[in-house]
Parts: sequence; structure tokens; C-alpha cells
Amino acid sequence: MHELTQRIDAPREYARRPVVDREWPRAVIVALPLIAAVLGLALLAVGNLDERIAARFFDASSGTWPWRHEWVVSSLLHQHGRDAVAAIGGTMLVLLVASTLVVRLRPHRRRFAFALCAILLSTGGVAGLKALSAKPCPRDAAEFGGELPDAGAFELVSDSAQGGHCFPGAHASGGFSLMAFYFVFRDRSRRLALAALLTGFLVGCVFGAAQVVRGAHYPSHNLWSCVLVWSLCIALYHIAFRGRLAPSVAPPSPDDS
Repeated sequence: MHELTQRIDAPREYARRPVVDREWPRAVIVALPLIAAVLGLALLAVGNLDERIAARFFDASSGTWPWRHEWVVSSLLHQHGRDAVAAIGGTMLVLLVASTLVVRLRPHRRRFAFALCAILLSTGGVAGLKALSAKPCPRDAAEFGGELPDAGAFELVSDSAQGGHCFPGAHASGGFSLMAFYFVFRDRSRRLALAALLTGFLVGCVFGAAQVVRGAHYPSHNLWSCVLVWSLCIALYHIAFRGRLAPSVAPPSPDDS
């Protein structure tokens, strides 16, 4: 009888294992953007690499940033890139409103709401911190012919001094905010979720690089933006949305049994 009980219980224990095992890869995947950004920040701290990278795009002889007004980085990646992120956020808003009217969209309401909140809070939060920062942009810094003295990354604007308002990278935050779609697709498709995470990370990096060559940011500004945005997305998913974007499945009624 004891052996029979063990045989019956064994499949149940085996069935639980994949659920636990799947949580470990998910935790590792969620941590990857933070690990990459922190490693990048540590690398930039070595040998004043942050300023040295910015200096490569500064023409000391003319005192200008040659790439500042180039169409690729100024119009395509900066202006149109910002518009694209705004369009994605607007699409989520339209879908969220439409989900109150269209039955087929109702199961996805929480996904639309999460994506919209993530984009708004990420870009708005970083922009708010940037407005309080005393850190100047490279093109405004005295080191590169500007008028503003350097300041610490976390130094706030004071009433007696003009602030640089350049930390963290606001434009990069728009690209990094798209990493939120990892959580949108996580319960539907592992491949789509990973693709969304990688795409958002790469878009944020490209947006940030465009600002670096224009003299608008140091590389570290964009990596800090990644840390802040992704941390906010994780908190939003687990706290505000309680780790659930998929529609809840109602238990079967007694009449169905």
C-alpha cells in the first residue's frame, strides 16, 4: 500500500518541477538589462572613459560637435524616434479605450494599461529627474567650451547656480521603455517576450548613442536611464499589476460539472 501511494504521488511532484524551474530562467532574463547596464557603468568609470568617449565627437579646433545637426542622429533617431515611441504609447491608449467597447480586446485590457503606464512613467520619471539635475550636457560643459561647470551625476539644481538639466538620458528612456513589452508577451510567447526585451534594450542604446555623438549626453547618462526605466517597469509589473497581465480564468460553475 505504501509503494502504491509513492507511485501515485510521484507524478504530482514531477509535475510541479517545471513550474519552479521556469521561474529561474525568468528571473535571470529580467536581471539581464540591469546586469548589462551596471557592467557598462563600471567600465565607464575606469580611466575617465565616459568623458573620453564624448570627446571623440568634439572638434576642438572649431569648438563644435560636427554630428550635432546631422540628419541621421538629429532628425531620424532623435525627432522621429521620439515620435515613434509617442505613437506606440498613443496606440496603447487607443486600444485601452477600445477594449471597453470591443469584446475581443477586453481580455488584453491589463496588457494595454501596463504598456501605457510603463511608457508614460518611464519617460516622465526620467524627464523629471533630468529637470532637477545639475549635471551639464557635454556641449554645455566648460570642458568642451561650454559655460557650465561640471557637477556630480546626482547633484541637484540649486537656486544660486544654473543647472545643466542633463542627467539621466531622457531620449534613451523612450527606447528603454519598450522593454516593458517583455511583460506584455511573457505569458503568451517566450520568444516574443525575449524579442521585445532585446528590441527595447537595443533601441534605447541606439537612441542614447545618437545623443552621445551630438554632444547631448555622456554614455553613462543613458546606462543610468536603462537602470531606472527597467527597475520602474519591474516594480510596476509586480506591485501595481501584482505580476498578472493575463485575464483571470473564472472557476467552473456547479452547472458545468
